[in-house]
Amino acid sequence: MIFSGKEDKSVGIEDIELEVPVILSHDTLLKEAILIISGKEGNKQSCILVEDQGAIVGILTERDLVRLCLVSTTLQNTKVSEVMTHPVKMLEQENFTDIFSAYSLMRRYQIRHLPIVKQQKVVGIVTISILRQNLHVGYFLRFREVQEIMTHHVITIEPHASVMEVAQLMAKHRISCVVVVNNNTSDITPVGILTERDIVQFQAMELNLQNLLVGAVMSSPLLYLRPEDSLEKAQKMMQQYRVRRVVVINQSGQLCGIVTETNLSQTLDPIELFGIMEILQRRIQSLVRDRNRLLPQENRSLHKALQNHEFQLYYHPQINTQTGKLVGAEALVRWHSPQRGIVAPSEFIPIAEMTGFIIPLGQWILRRACEQVIAWQKQGFPPFVISVNVSSLQLQDPQFVTMLKLLLMELNFDSRWLKLELTESTLVENIEHTLSQFQAIKQLGVAIAIDDFGTGYASLGYLQHFPFDTLKIDRCFVENIHQNPKNAAIATAIIRMAHQLNFSVVAEGIEQEEELQFLKELHCYVVQGYLISRPLPVEDFQIILQKYM
Repeated sequence: MIFSGKEDKSVGIEDIELEVPVILSHDTLLKEAILIISGKEGNKQSCILVEDQGAIVGILTERDLVRLCLVSTTLQNTKVSEVMTHPVKMLEQENFTDIFSAYSLMRRYQIRHLPIVKQQKVVGIVTISILRQNLHVGYFLRFREVQEIMTHHVITIEPHASVMEVAQLMAKHRISCVVVVNNNTSDITPVGILTERDIVQFQAMELNLQNLLVGAVMSSPLLYLRPEDSLEKAQKMMQQYRVRRVVVINQSGQLCGIVTETNLSQTLDPIELFGIMEILQRRIQSLVRDRNRLLPQENRSLHKALQNHEFQLYYHPQINTQTGKLVGAEALVRWHSPQRGIVAPSEFIPIAEMTGFIIPLGQWILRRACEQVIAWQKQGFPPFVISVNVSSLQLQDPQFVTMLKLLLMELNFDSRWLKLELTESTLVENIEHTLSQFQAIKQLGVAIAIDDFGTGYASLGYLQHFPFDTLKIDRCFVENIHQNPKNAAIATAIIRMAHQLNFSVVAEGIEQEEELQFLKELHCYVVQGYLISRPLPVEDFQIILQKYM
């Protein structure tokens, strides 16, 4: 069965080293095939393809050979055609435009080997091991933990059992390994492991599996991981030691589970990725066309607007629901163009991002917001936290923290009254640099908030590694929260998690009194939204200051 279908180009056949196929005639004796797969005839093969009259008619894998232990098959006279798996799932080379095309087929049909063919000839084989080595998804592995994906139900056996019992367990449960344990009354301690490849090698040596004891032939000592270890560590361990599975134990040395290369390769959903890539590709093409046409002109307009003092800050108040007092405000930039009137941020901020203008504009916003807070304090208003949005481009600027430090020193601004807001997607961009920037910002005494939480790309694992202070719940989870069970469940989970991790929480977009009361019951004590006030220019915001302070 040969599949076809075009996909977006990413990692293709030219980027990876496929397994060189070994092809035997259908009437080849099984004993010869076992010697090849076990490595007795040279390099080990994960599978053998079977042909008849020039056509691939079957495939022979380690799992097929393990099943032989359950039947009284005489290796001397058995042919590979009698035990092979058929038909064979294959993929045309011209349709192998992306490694995910192979991955999706292997996942769909739960196979571990996929031949790649060209003009009816096999040019190579994709295996689970090859997938794992090429699906190097550091962003997805780094802050995810072993316990998230490990197989908890592990088939075990004791050292005094026979290897035949191991083979029977593998065939019954369709598994690739069995963990050997000392099964005491109080705990289960792993001491070794036996794999399908071990069974195949014993077959090649024509050993009596019924008389062979597990303790005498198991692989030991074990490689092991802890449940809290990162998936990146698991990936590196498999690469370094060239193994396909690693046992997971707790601090007491007791068996918790096992991580296999299949577990690792399934951390990504290819269907979801294809959809995302298709959408992004079309959007990028559209943006490139617009950029080439508009950016030079728009960039000049933005720089001119900054020089002519056409930008203005509006302030969106944040209120404590317990005290009714103002505790903060978010500074939001507006463009008052003499030609176009008030230009929405959604129009000029993306252009500022693409042209790099966001860096000088962001510096102006920071300075202007801090200067305004100082002015209000001089007028006698109590201090409160001012929140300023920072783009990922600003954060990636090597001079950003230096600029921020010099600004605070120049204005003699107390850093505890400044909070920087970053979108959730910032966490997965250039992780090492982002972590370094976060730590440097925190050393200045400046707080950090994650804006629009729940709508971006970061997993919960990221929350444990980035030093920030506040989670802002996006408007989409607040809208009709008193009537929408889904929104209520999501918001409840975010608030509880934030409290457990010692983060403060701000709910955005409050427009109804019922929403406010519902959030108060969930112990979300800081809110902002049109129910309280729209973003206001300086003069109007001072009325809010007098009302709430």
